[in-house]
Amino acid sequence: MNPKENKGLKYLLYALFIVAVTMGTGPGVLLINDPVNVRTVFGVPILYAWVVFWYLVMTAIIIAAYRTIWRESPDP
Repeated sequence: MNPKENKGLKYLLYALFIVAVTMGTGPGVLLINDPVNVRTVFGVPILYAWVVFWYLVMTAIIIAAYRTIWRESPDP
């Protein structure tokens, strides 16, 4: 694929990665500041589940960028 064709995809992946990094830090204080009701998702504390989810989103973005954008250009 021509790198010029992927310009829109490149900016979309940049934007999604910035959102994922921002959301990855998460509302930690709001999620863990309730000692009476420990909230869990499938037995995992919700704060850990939140972080793992956004880590997987970042990993998917990196893999998509690797497979579509970060290609060596053919020699002229």
